[in-house]
Amino acid sequence: MSGRTGHRSARRMRGSRRAPNSPPGLAVASRGAAPHLSRVDCAAAGGRRGKSPTRAWPMSRLLIIGAGGHGRVAADCAELLGWEEIAFLDDRVTEAPGPWPLLGPAQAEDLERHAGEGGHFFPGIGSNTAREAAMSLLNRLGLGSETLIHPHAHASGHAGLSAGCLIAMGAMVGVMAELREGVIVNTGASVDHDCRVGAFAHISPGARLAGGVRVGARSWIGIGAVVREGVTIGADVMVGAGAAVIADLPDGARVGGVPARPLPLRAESVDQGARQPMLGED
Repeated sequence: MSGRTGHRSARRMRGSRRAPNSPPGLAVASRGAAPHLSRVDCAAAGGRRGKSPTRAWPMSRLLIIGAGGHGRVAADCAELLGWEEIAFLDDRVTEAPGPWPLLGPAQAEDLERHAGEGGHFFPGIGSNTAREAAMSLLNRLGLGSETLIHPHAHASGHAGLSAGCLIAMGAMVGVMAELREGVIVNTGASVDHDCRVGAFAHISPGARLAGGVRVGARSWIGIGAVVREGVTIGADVMVGAGAAVIADLPDGARVGGVPARPLPLRAESVDQGARQPMLGED
């Protein structure tokens, strides 16, 4: 929370643990724990550092899976939070993205090797389904994922954040809100009190969820969109940029406009295209 310690910690679900003197962006779930039970201490994710009680390695090396635009946003956030070493893993990219090194691919054997060298991981992929696949691999290997809260974002100490979430600069997560694993709350977006956001959903820059909104897994709330209080949005929904959602939406809906209405079905999906961009893409 705002890069400072000493705040009241986020509520935790069963199966999670709290590492004392947690490192920058540490998700409190132990490696190998059920991902949907993971929770994050907001103060820890805001910049506390230290060592794991179960590892000899300093928890200061963050490896970001995916070297596209969202990965670079995550790297910038991690740098501000005080991670000492930040690098990328990507199966497609061959050149380092900006000031951070590219260490190679993100196959299972690569992830296990880096974990043995003290690496911690974050799924820095903008595509919802590709991010889900990356986190599924991490979970299968028992490696888990960090959560990052930008020092100029605010997550209530009474909110619940699961592993692999990113709360970007200027974003807000309100009291009693619940974010499942791999959720992105992008630049300047807000998730108000008592909202429930499903796994791998993306709340785009400047989007606004009023109190009590429900968003299903892998749904995409477009840039600048607003959702009325108490509305339920299903899974795999795409809400277009600038739309105003004032009624419930079923799974797989594609809507836009003010008020939001169904859009013609296109080849593109909620993940910026049915081709589902993987590593090396935003």
